[in-house]
Amino acid sequence: MLTQINNNYTIVYSALSVVLILFFFLKLNFISSKLNIYDYSDNNRKLHKKKIPPIGGLIFFLIFFFYIINILFFFESRIFIHEKHIVVLFSTSFLILLTGLVDDKVNLSSRRKTIIFIFLISVLILNDNELVVNYLKILTFKRTFAIGNISVLFTIFCFFVYINAFNMFDGINLQSGLYLLILFIFFIYKGLEPLLFIPFAIITIIFLIYNYRDRIFLGNCGSYFLPFIISSFLIKSNKLDIISVEEILILMVVPGIDLIRLFCIRLVEGKSPFVADRNHIHHILAFKLTDLNSVIIIFLITFIPIICYQLLNNIFIIIFQILIYSYLVISFSNKQSKK
Repeated sequence: MLTQINNNYTIVYSALSVVLILFFFLKLNFISSKLNIYDYSDNNRKLHKKKIPPIGGLIFFLIFFFYIINILFFFESRIFIHEKHIVVLFSTSFLILLTGLVDDKVNLSSRRKTIIFIFLISVLILNDNELVVNYLKILTFKRTFAIGNISVLFTIFCFFVYINAFNMFDGINLQSGLYLLILFIFFIYKGLEPLLFIPFAIITIIFLIYNYRDRIFLGNCGSYFLPFIISSFLIKSNKLDIISVEEILILMVVPGIDLIRLFCIRLVEGKSPFVADRNHIHHILAFKLTDLNSVIIIFLITFIPIICYQLLNNIFIIIFQILIYSYLVISFSNKQSKK
């Protein structure tokens, strides 16, 4: 009887999620006008011709809020079991989202954002020890490496780096959306919280259509909030042996290595590592190719390796990713400099 009730409620939950998603996108102009948060062209790094609402992260958060209410009262989460952990995750993710909205509105300094992020990440993991990365189990080598006394600092570092890497990766239309679609479809394939990630995948597909037409951006609210909760689910699922360390690295290596490259270049040039520029991989490719072709290439060097890993179960696929990334950056940087 209980199973039948859960099945019926799942149908209701799914229907309500779809209605909420459709309402958001159909009323997008009304919502954006009420919030009065827009992204304007600066004729340098931002080249879009009209003001565009950077509020895509809001609909993801609304569905996440809906999901949180349901796992607190109606469903059991496979990942987040304790009520305290669920409440802390929701509270900190809301504050991350709010930071992004304020940043979209008034452009917060990188120092302030760094302090906020590190504080909120610390609050989350210090209240949920299941999020602390204590070891790394490498299946390819059949070895487990203990992190030891720096586990908390290492976990904070991982969260912080991925949030910044994702934010920097969100540079041209379709790029962040296609990357998110890879993540969400992979999570669904792994059976990871379908009540959350199936609606997230639906949102992403609709978002891609609107984003391609220059009607919405993910915004800092989305590019801070989404990697924050994605990191949480990845760590939890890894500890439950649902997703391996190798799979996490393959999913994160392209935005991660792009961040490392940019940080190194900026530091060598005596600039702040957080300063915005047009030296990201998508800008380098788009200088010679169209934006669409650039996005497709970046999509493929994330999507194909994760498929290959499911067939080969070998961490050395990451080396292939890094080599392809390096070839593209070096090759197209040379073409850019010659021109």
